[in-house]
Amino acid sequence: MAESIGLIERAAALLRQRETAEPPSLPPSVRVPAAAPPSERNEAGDDRGQELVLDRGRIVAQGTPQEVMTAPRQETVAQLAGFENIFTATVIAAHEDRGTMTCRIAGSTLELETPLVRAAEAGSTMRVGIRAGDILLAAERPNGLSARNILEGKIVSLEQRGTMMVARVDCGVLFTVHVTLGAARALALAMGQRVWLVLKTHSCHLVQE
Repeated sequence: MAESIGLIERAAALLRQRETAEPPSLPPSVRVPAAAPPSERNEAGDDRGQELVLDRGRIVAQGTPQEVMTAPRQETVAQLAGFENIFTATVIAAHEDRGTMTCRIAGSTLELETPLVRAAEAGSTMRVGIRAGDILLAAERPNGLSARNILEGKIVSLEQRGTMMVARVDCGVLFTVHVTLGAARALALAMGQRVWLVLKTHSCHLVQE
């Protein structure tokens, strides 16, 4: 009996020690971005919650979940929001008449049409983020689409993650693309297969580092 009481007392003392111990500190160079969860929907049913994203204790993004996570302006936020494809690109030309500009991805000859940034000049550098789930994949070259970016490439890897297939496609630069298992089977996706990626202009988000 005395032995059992002693074990309980030692366990309680260890628990108190853990509860009062200070959490380990991180070196200043370590970046740990964190997103505060949005508030619940109000009784009217609309989402008016505000979401904060902190980086080293500094607010880098603030707004509704739609504003912050769907169209991020900071690269840190884009990574948190699941933008798997982020590239450095150089502005080649601005098209005021159609509200777009042409950007060339660094280290390649690949060009993308992105939304226009009026302050951007030819030769300036941008960061372009694209969600893997916003890219359509075709086994044949598509025609008659409104999408401005149609990129030819080759599948270099395929990986199943749960109910999703992750394809890595080499178009001069590597893109990560998400498709459903049903789509992967219907297209008979395979390593080395030639495919075409389809990206809408507004799927190309311009972010700051």
